[in-house]
Amino acid sequence: IAKYEEILRIDSNNSRAHRQRARLKAILEDKRSESEKKRFSSELLVSGKSYLIEKEYEKAIEQFEQGQNIDPGAANWSSLIREAESALEKEKRKQYASKQKELADFFKKGLVAIRTGNFKDAVRHFEKVVTIADKYEQLETKRQAQELLEKAKESLARKEEEVVSPESPYFDLVQSLQTLGLREFQKKNYGKSKQYFKSIIDLFPKNKIASEYYYQCEIELKPEYKEQIIDDLLEQINEMKNTDPAEVNRLVKIAYKIDPGNNQLSGLYREAQKKENILQRSSVPDSTLNQWYSRAVGLSQTDLAAAKKECQKILKENPGHDRAQLLLAKIEGRLSSGRRKSRTGSNPAAQKAYSSGILHYNNGRIEAAADAFERAVKIDPNYDKAKIALQKCRAYLKS
Repeated sequence: IAKYEEILRIDSNNSRAHRQRARLKAILEDKRSESEKKRFSSELLVSGKSYLIEKEYEKAIEQFEQGQNIDPGAANWSSLIREAESALEKEKRKQYASKQKELADFFKKGLVAIRTGNFKDAVRHFEKVVTIADKYEQLETKRQAQELLEKAKESLARKEEEVVSPESPYFDLVQSLQTLGLREFQKKNYGKSKQYFKSIIDLFPKNKIASEYYYQCEIELKPEYKEQIIDDLLEQINEMKNTDPAEVNRLVKIAYKIDPGNNQLSGLYREAQKKENILQRSSVPDSTLNQWYSRAVGLSQTDLAAAKKECQKILKENPGHDRAQLLLAKIEGRLSSGRRKSRTGSNPAAQKAYSSGILHYNNGRIEAAADAFERAVKIDPNYDKAKIALQKCRAYLKS
């Protein structure tokens, strides 16, 4: 090359010297490139095996695939990739089984929390169910959990309005006013008692105990007002029964506490109690639900889609049917595992271009690397790693 360059300094138009110099430069570049490939593929082999030992299987697969693209003969890449993929699949199955057990446990705990009126815990448990179900594409399980989650949140909000929690900065004040109010009520000092409970209502208009005793004090002070108070409450109930069922329930319970012998209020109270039950069920007998569940279990061995429909039918009638909820989650997990995309989804040609870009980048050839990453993105527009690498190269070249 040096000799031909000497000739070209004397005779810059010598076409033969130009051709020979270009040919020798290409040979030299190929030799340099082969050396770089061997060195880089050796590094990829070492790092890939290290990732295997560390159980970072996805990273190991990436290293082996790059090595295969850069220098196919440097190692038995296919065997190494299969080994890493097999280990990754086992790890995923193990993680999946663990997460499904968590989902089942959280669902059970959520249902128990709802039944015992512990709505704060119910919200926490169902939020975890939604997160896991979303990750594993268990859409119906997620929908069921979201419905129960929203109902638990609504019940929690109502409970917090009616009962001041110990976490509230007003808790000590309300407890003191309530104690004083009850003491005066027992002494039959209804005027003073009413004032204490009115102070609580000024802070928390829907406080359950304060509202009940406030009306009791009014009636004790003026017994002739009892009928009028009940009529006023019934009027409010009728006005709101189609717009605010939660408030209707609250007013019905207050009215029933004042006059439990009122037939009209007794019926409304029973209806209110039913509406408060989040896990309200239809009139379908348990024996029928158990038959449907047995059928769902049988179908889950042969026809997952049909088994899923059977579970949905049970849960429509009884949202608190624990076994149907858990069977549905398992069925959806099996269905979603078949739909899950392959690990990379990248086009082999795109992977090869990406590997070439990494080789160029590691050897400081940023423009060549950018070209290779751009080719990878053109082949596979969803190849995120290639997009990020291309952006980095362009930013470097621009600076």
